Amino acid sequence: ATAGWAIIMYDAPFNLQSSSSQEVPELQLWRKVFLLAIEDCRGQSAGGFRSKRDVQRRARAWIFSDSKNPGGFRWCCEVLGVDPRAVYRQVLRAHSSPASLK
Repeated sequence: ATAGWAIIMYDAPFNLQSSSSQEVPELQLWRKVFLLAIEDCRGQSAGGFRSKRDVQRRARAWIFSDSKNPGGFRWCCEVLGVDPRAVYRQVLRAHSSPASLK
């Protein structure tokens, strides 16, 4: 899963797994959406009725979308205080590793 998944939060390490008990439910929801997209992109989620490859493709499309509309990846990064460039680098690095080619 995403245990240990740390993203650069504007030059500071940020663990997306941890959330404050005082965090508003909406922010908790978007944190989970964000983490699920990363798991999907890395091929680590179940995928439900879709093939793993389709789930990965959809997650990558969301992550690399240029949309800044509410619910989009860039908007989500802004809400969570995450540097999207760090996510791009980590996703691209994960996709170039031999394990991701299976």
